Amino acid sequence: MYNFLLKKRSRIFWIIIAIFVGLSRIWAGVHYPADVIVGAAISILVAVFVYKVVPKLNVVRKLIAIYEKGEQTVLNKSRSKEN
Repeated sequence: MYNFLLKKRSRIFWIIIAIFVGLSRIWAGVHYPADVIVGAAISILVAVFVYKVVPKLNVVRKLIAIYEKGEQTVLNKSRSKEN
C-alpha cells in the first residue's frame, strides 16, 4: 500500500518538502534552528526503528493477520453482492 514512499523519486520529493517545512518554521519565528534539527533527528531515528523493528514483532504479525482475515471477509461479501 505504501510502496510509493519507498521509490527513489518519491523519497527525494518528501525529503525536500520536509526541509522546506523546517525552514518555514524557522523563518516564521515559531522555532529555533536547534528545535528543527533535533526534531528531524528524532523523527529519522523513530522512522528507522519502526521500519526495522516493528514488522518483526509477533504482536504486529498477529494484528495484520486479523486485519487481512477481516478484509477478505468484507471483500468476499461485496463481490457476492455484485454478482
